[in-house]
Amino acid sequence: MEARFEDERRRHEHAEWALRSDITRLADHIDSIGAKMRAHVGELDEKLDHSLQERVHEIRNLKRAMDDRMRPLWDRMEDMEAKAIERPQRLEMGSEIQTQTKLLEKILQRWEDDKPATVICHDSPKSRGPVISRTLEEDAIQEKESSPQAQPTIEEEIAEPEHEMQWDEAGDEVVLTIGDDEIRVPVPAELPISTSTDEDPFLVSDWPYPSRSTGRRAPAIKAMGTRNADHLTGPSVSKIRSRPTPRTKIESSSTSHLHLASPCPSSSSSSSDIVRASSVLTTQPDGSEVPVFFFRRYPDSVAELWAEYAHGLSGQPPVHSLDLRYGVRWRGDQYARTWYSRRNRFWELIKKLQSDGLSEEEALAELERKKGDGTVAKLIDTLAREARALNKERSAEPVVRDVNRKRRRLNIVEEDEEDEDSADVTEDEKAAKRTTPMKLRKRTVGPTEDTSDWDYDENW
Repeated sequence: MEARFEDERRRHEHAEWALRSDITRLADHIDSIGAKMRAHVGELDEKLDHSLQERVHEIRNLKRAMDDRMRPLWDRMEDMEAKAIERPQRLEMGSEIQTQTKLLEKILQRWEDDKPATVICHDSPKSRGPVISRTLEEDAIQEKESSPQAQPTIEEEIAEPEHEMQWDEAGDEVVLTIGDDEIRVPVPAELPISTSTDEDPFLVSDWPYPSRSTGRRAPAIKAMGTRNADHLTGPSVSKIRSRPTPRTKIESSSTSHLHLASPCPSSSSSSSDIVRASSVLTTQPDGSEVPVFFFRRYPDSVAELWAEYAHGLSGQPPVHSLDLRYGVRWRGDQYARTWYSRRNRFWELIKKLQSDGLSEEEALAELERKKGDGTVAKLIDTLAREARALNKERSAEPVVRDVNRKRRRLNIVEEDEEDEDSADVTEDEKAAKRTTPMKLRKRTVGPTEDTSDWDYDENW
């Protein structure tokens, strides 16, 4: 027994030693794998860092090349911007120079026409160019006193500026002396040396630029007569015009006034309920223009849909009043026509029920029962399907009626012919007439005045 326990102990010690050796070997193997992974990760980091540095270097070189290529363009743009800023100033300066030059020419022309004078022109001390002074002496007066036959002489000379002239600090002026009168004429602060347009291409004439015209006139508003709408109620509006949309005519009248309820949407209704507005506009008392009608989505109840036509809904005029006042102009576009035609089936059905003897409440209750748990839109769809089915049945009925009418007419004609023949012709002549070839070919000829194209096709 004791030997057996000793063998078991040895076997456990041997297994424990083997397990420890395996664990040590696995740990060494894990350490070696971790070292290899760290080395591999380091190599990958170095390669990635190297590739990124190369890419950054390439991008910097590309950016430097783009800057070198764009720098001349930037310089040109700056020059163009500076010229664009300078051009209006030079144009304005050239216009002022030409205006002052024309004024001086007129004054000199007046002096030459009336009497000799002394004209002294001074430029502004701020000018960068030379200052020009022109002296016209009155030697002709003395020569005229000594010799009546002598003609006056005018001497022009270029001299240095006379500094005793006083300039206005508020603005640069030139003093013109004509006889005993002095005239102060404002001049620009800077004057070029020469006023020749060859040296300065920005000096342009003061003629206005020609305006380009297409040769067409704007379309004039066509006035049309309006109907009276005294039975409508609401604030009066004296001016109605149409937006420039296709198929919309403009209607205006200085003598008639509209009496419509305010077409503005109520505050209780949301803006998403409005899908589109009418193309016809009306002017409010405050001067603002709003559409005559706002096309809304289907209401929640049958009563509201009928009120939209008969009484007005959400502060808008009733639809039947718009039909009486505008006809089809207030619903001229495609959406408005579809909006109106779908609802019109419901409105016509209500009016038909009222004509049959039902009251308005009873007719609405009947359609409310027909609607059931569905929506108003589904009710309109049902009415549209019923109308299409009825139209299809009606379109098939005239064909049957035409065929029956044709057959009855042929029978009547044949009976009339037999009656006429029996009155004057004997039995032998009738038998011979029935067998004659002309009688047999009677049905193969074209239609006569008594038969229609349908009869002709049926005979063939």
